[in-house]
Amino acid sequence: MAAVESVNDVLITEEVPGRSSGLYGVLAVPEGEGPWPGVVMVHEAFGIDDVMRRQVERMASAGYVVLMPDLFSAGGVRRCLVATFRALSAGEGRAFADIEASRRQLLRRADCTGSVGVIGFCMGGGFALLAASRGFDAASVNYGGLPKDLDRALDGACPVVASYGGKDRALSGAATKLESALAAHRIPHDVKLYPEAGHSFLNPESTGPRLLRPLMSRVMGVGPEPASAADAWRRIDAWFKEHLGGPTNGTDLTDSAGAGYSGAMIELPSSYQQYLAGKDQAFVDTVRPVMMQSAAEKLHGIHIALIPGGVQAHLDDKIPFGQVVEGVD
Repeated sequence: MAAVESVNDVLITEEVPGRSSGLYGVLAVPEGEGPWPGVVMVHEAFGIDDVMRRQVERMASAGYVVLMPDLFSAGGVRRCLVATFRALSAGEGRAFADIEASRRQLLRRADCTGSVGVIGFCMGGGFALLAASRGFDAASVNYGGLPKDLDRALDGACPVVASYGGKDRALSGAATKLESALAAHRIPHDVKLYPEAGHSFLNPESTGPRLLRPLMSRVMGVGPEPASAADAWRRIDAWFKEHLGGPTNGTDLTDSAGAGYSGAMIELPSSYQQYLAGKDQAFVDTVRPVMMQSAAEKLHGIHIALIPGGVQAHLDDKIPFGQVVEGVD
């Protein structure tokens, strides 16, 4: 299993015409000698927050050098959000130059194999889809919007794995449309719609302004859905291993969400227990760790940072948010 050697904010120095001035991002490197495949991760519309940093670390723990560029480097969310969405709509602009600069920076690293994929969530999922035809070797599109001219966007695209939520009203029909277009272009693909999931279901906890989260959850169907997330991460893991030559000694992406828990550490809510009742044991073993993490964060306000078999947090210790305890039995 691959632990993460470092997670740091870094400057992205590759020169690409039209890129952001002072472009920076979050870089995570697996522990060990490598080399590792690279992954450019594109953040949600809320920018790089704690949840996005944890997604970077999750991917690195599976054995990838991961770089998430801050598409709002030029002025923060308020100044850059509209321009970034305009670039997404137009299929060109500063955000795409920032993503390309990130791809080149990974390729320049001695610990990168030369195979680079792209993964994105929400807004970033839309960018990942459009970037699939721009030099990447594999793409993971997660609840990303579709461009107006989907057929043109897919010309020359790399293999695509995509995940959507059936309760995501804003993207109703997107999964079916994307799968049909990928099939028509004969692009290797794996597209799946999760009936019980909404938008942002791959996140381990809710994101966005705290005051709006209840509204976003009830009205827009935004928020975590652990069972669907576990299966989606399994598919992403398999896809990147196949098309990027991903390592066989890294932590599975499903495991990195909740490995290291024991059943005595967290009491699952009754609704979770009812969901698991009667399910196949292999399914339970995959989903239960993710549910444990979700329960810990939703019900107890604890962020559990995990290294499989190593760093754990115990609810009885009343640990403040963000702290961990090592060696808890």
